[in-house]
Amino acid sequence: MSTSTRRRLKEAIGSTGLEVEHAESAFQWFLILFFATATIVPLAILIIQAVSDGSIIQNFTLQFSTANFESAVNSGTFWDAIENTFIFSVGSVIIAHLLGFTFAFILTRMEVPHARKFHTMMFLPIFVSPLVLSLGVSFAFTGGGYYHEFFALLGMEVAVNNVWGMVAISSVWLTPFAYSFMSAGLQNIDPEMEDAARITGAPDWKVLRAVSVPLLKPFLLSSVFLTILLTFQEISIPAILGLPDRIYVLSTYLLALESSMVPPPYGVMAAVGVFMVLVSFVLVLLIRRIIGDVSQYTVITGRGRERTMDTSRKWGYAAAALLGAYIFLFIFVPIFQIVSIGFTTGGKIGFLNLAELSPVHFVDLYNTATFKTAIKNTVTIALITASVAVLVTGVMSYIINRTEGVSSSLLGRMAWIPISTPGVVLGLAYLWTVLLFQEIGLYGTVTILGIAFFVRFSAIGVRMNNSLISQQAEELDEQAKVCGSSLFSRLRHIIFPNAKNGMMSVWIILFTLFMSELSTSIFLYTTSSRVITVTIFELWRTAQYGALAALAAMQVLITFTVVFALIKLFDVNIRAV
Repeated sequence: MSTSTRRRLKEAIGSTGLEVEHAESAFQWFLILFFATATIVPLAILIIQAVSDGSIIQNFTLQFSTANFESAVNSGTFWDAIENTFIFSVGSVIIAHLLGFTFAFILTRMEVPHARKFHTMMFLPIFVSPLVLSLGVSFAFTGGGYYHEFFALLGMEVAVNNVWGMVAISSVWLTPFAYSFMSAGLQNIDPEMEDAARITGAPDWKVLRAVSVPLLKPFLLSSVFLTILLTFQEISIPAILGLPDRIYVLSTYLLALESSMVPPPYGVMAAVGVFMVLVSFVLVLLIRRIIGDVSQYTVITGRGRERTMDTSRKWGYAAAALLGAYIFLFIFVPIFQIVSIGFTTGGKIGFLNLAELSPVHFVDLYNTATFKTAIKNTVTIALITASVAVLVTGVMSYIINRTEGVSSSLLGRMAWIPISTPGVVLGLAYLWTVLLFQEIGLYGTVTILGIAFFVRFSAIGVRMNNSLISQQAEELDEQAKVCGSSLFSRLRHIIFPNAKNGMMSVWIILFTLFMSELSTSIFLYTTSSRVITVTIFELWRTAQYGALAALAAMQVLITFTVVFALIKLFDVNIRAV
């Protein structure tokens, strides 16, 4: 190659590189602008409503006042809701981590038959959804339900429609998140450190206490704060188990306020929403601080993960029996209770009676426009939004982890704002936003639900993709960048192909979250944009249990079919963090 040719090639690459850099920078600022518009604007409207008299959507005049906050704090129900929220959140997190650590220890440290299958089944509570799980448990403990009849034989009566019932069911739903963190931490510990402790004569329990648990500290703290945040924002479980007896947490207190009078006290609702955002924001700051410190505790080793406990065959089967019992009692029985009601004439709560067996409720799903619309909208939103979210959050993770500058740092902070906003508060803020700007034409559409779902769970997508990006050597895309490769070309040919399996896991988790999301949609839906969860909730409020059970069973069937088909086709290893 001649000298002049080399010079022309160098000049061409330099020119292309400058254009690529400008295009990448423009895209980063576009993402920042999108998240600023999608989060800061609705939150600003929420705050304005909270500090103003009157309704922001009805002849609003800007007059600053603290009356809404005073009305909230002067209500005894508000303080009861705070107390219940504290018990609900802390109790759920403690039990979930006891279960999560136990299951993670069993599956990473013991020789358990079918360990990989059990690993996948640990995530069943997420796939089932907290709404369906709480409904199944509630029905099972109602007169005629499986658990009610079992405890009646023992001369006992167990009630779950209370705050402790909420704690029990929420802990089951949170266990997959705790398990995911704990198993990742245990797999991250160098086996040689535990082996060295055993060589000195330390028994297994002391190795666990003195070596393993201290190294799990950053994973444990990250998991605790994330699960507290999720529980604090949860609405399905406390609604099903608490609303019938007027036992409120902060999220369901907003629902109670909304139906307390006509028109609803929007100002007080906004004030409560602002309080919830502030609490969530503090938790998010703690999560970011702790997650940022995790790498300081990472033990790097070239060896693959080896099991460090010599367990006998009988202990392995005993552990498998424990896992199987947990899955059967807390997941299979509630689902089977739902299915039993769905196949029973009249939707009566009780055992599955072959004499009363009827598919009429499932047939109605295909003959009733309301149910068909809900199923179509939910599946459409979940499929499209999950696909868009996994790609966009993958790009965001790459920008945050592999680029420098103000825009990448700002994008990293912006991505965490939505998760600091409880779903019910975000839905309320979005409702007021689309009503104020009706010219945009988003009110009552499936599009606004998709945007709200994407924004709300974007931080989870970014968090999961961060670990996928950090596992890849920077030299690969750095060399491509030197050759003039664009951002999207590097992602398409290098980053995404190497992270295909992990990104499929991200897609599965986001898909299941979108399929089961209630809190964000409960204020945003209309007749034409209703989704499955909102329809189930309405049917529950009107005691139409047969139709409810059929629709809930259909939701679980759709979710399981998509999830396990992808796991089988792409050999996906599920994780939730």
